[in-house]
Amino acid sequence: MDDDKVIQKLHTLPTEIIEHILSYIEGRFLMFLLGYEQLEPHVLRAMCNHKVMTIGYRSDPTPWLQIRLDETMDDDYISTSAIDCELAVKHSIFPKEITLFETQMEGIVNDRWIDRAATIAYRGWASERDVFVDDPEAHNQFSFLAVKFRDKVRQFNILRKHRETLTEIRFQHSERFTWLISLQAFPVLKSLRLASANQNIFNILPPSLETLYVIRFAINRNVTAEDRSAAQLKELYVFINKNVQKLGQYVARMTNLKKLEIESSTLVSVQDLQLPLSMRLLVFCKCVKLKNYRCLSTLPRLRHLVVAGSDFPLELFEDENKLPLLTYFKYYQQLYRFRNRFCRRLDMLRVPINMQELVLCGNCNIVDWVLPPRLRVLSLYNIDFANPSFKLALPKELISFGLFGCRIKTLDNVQFPTGLQELYIMHNMCLASVAGTNIEQLENLWLTSIAGNQFDSYRKLVLKLPRTAPKGSCKKFLAAIVRGHKTWLYL
Repeated sequence: MDDDKVIQKLHTLPTEIIEHILSYIEGRFLMFLLGYEQLEPHVLRAMCNHKVMTIGYRSDPTPWLQIRLDETMDDDYISTSAIDCELAVKHSIFPKEITLFETQMEGIVNDRWIDRAATIAYRGWASERDVFVDDPEAHNQFSFLAVKFRDKVRQFNILRKHRETLTEIRFQHSERFTWLISLQAFPVLKSLRLASANQNIFNILPPSLETLYVIRFAINRNVTAEDRSAAQLKELYVFINKNVQKLGQYVARMTNLKKLEIESSTLVSVQDLQLPLSMRLLVFCKCVKLKNYRCLSTLPRLRHLVVAGSDFPLELFEDENKLPLLTYFKYYQQLYRFRNRFCRRLDMLRVPINMQELVLCGNCNIVDWVLPPRLRVLSLYNIDFANPSFKLALPKELISFGLFGCRIKTLDNVQFPTGLQELYIMHNMCLASVAGTNIEQLENLWLTSIAGNQFDSYRKLVLKLPRTAPKGSCKKFLAAIVRGHKTWLYL
């Protein structure tokens, strides 16, 4: 089916069917394949409702709407090279849960579009041309405000006006912002994002604050944390390169902390953070020197763990009974750092017994892994397999399985779980054969993506796939993407 027929077929579907399909298929692929300028407004609106749309050339879906106008669009649209909002305004296309409507002002020649966008969006937005911020008719109440301009006096006036209703504030340029405002004056403030701050920020936070995000955090090595410092915080995102041990003194006093995301080039041991027992989600990003994870096994409530740009936490995979509540683990290693290095062997790993979703991406060599019986999602990116054929025993409860860019030669005779619903086999350049599998007998399989592999029987395989859908869906459909060129919709 060529692209024009796909577009025609898509436009004839009811909105609820489109929303059902787009809730499982990433909108950006549909955009690239079909051309977003050819889609009808109700199709775009359905994508917005499920927050899977990306209009433009961004690589990942975003929770807010960003639109890049293309030069090939009709004359009814103003064609620019900047991210613009006129297409959204024309069709009143906005996500249901918009958190930020942001645009580059170079592409806007008429402020009436900004005023209209601010009226439609039910949360606040501010920029250097905040023509609507001081207009009481534009918004009755702000619950969210993103401050981008550097004028500190204007910041103060806007914040003071809406301090009783603001629950979230983001400062793009926050150097010494506390000279003009007092955070204690915001009684319902829940989330605060700063471009930069030091340890003094912990002493001036309002009691209602639950989430703190600091892009550049500096801390004095001679400082001593106070007993009441930020004890009410539940989520902390911090980027710090010096005196990480001092940060641990403040983290230890955050007895309600549930989520911590840290980026640090000097962090060596997790023990330096003095994590409280309330931790449920941990993200280590670009902690290139981090090697010691052993103290994580003492956190009884830890459920989610993400390690990106650090060594693999082997200590946590020595015994499947460690971290009994851990249900999600993602390991990501920047491939450019290991382009000329030997692939690391991961032998005889024991995944925690209650793990439900496992994502591995990096320079790893899998040898004799034992997967937990309750695993439901398994995604492997750029993995070397010790055996030329796939020898992992897949759990019976697995519903989603993906191989992306892995070095494996054959999937012959692999028996997938009968309850498998999603199957991805993409860009495995060495994969030459998938003979003898039970893919054709998988009655619950409804979504598959097969692209960029070496084996040449992909068309025959796709045409034999069962055309079923999940229970409760209003119509049966199967979306199969083959080599990124064609899309089939069976309805």
